[in-house]
Amino acid sequence: SVPFPETMTGHPTTAAIVTDILPAAVTTLAEGLHDAGYRTLGYTANPFLSEPFGFAQGFDLFRFYPGPDFAGAERLVADALDAVHANCAAVY
Repeated sequence: SVPFPETMTGHPTTAAIVTDILPAAVTTLAEGLHDAGYRTLGYTANPFLSEPFGFAQGFDLFRFYPGPDFAGAERLVADALDAVHANCAAVY
């Protein structure tokens, strides 16, 4: 099991046990939407729902907010909206 302080960095060096990692063979909603032509963005402050645990599968852009405290929803939503607006401007 990965120690919590190490997990909060977003780059754990201790190997996670296999049952803690989302298998690559599992098709996520993000992968399904991406395959259907949608741009997919993922934002999380939960260290156990981050890339080292397989949860970035299918996202065009995936961001984890590391640190000793969890990032607030206000920050995640603001950053996600900024990314949506930037991607929409690029399309139109």
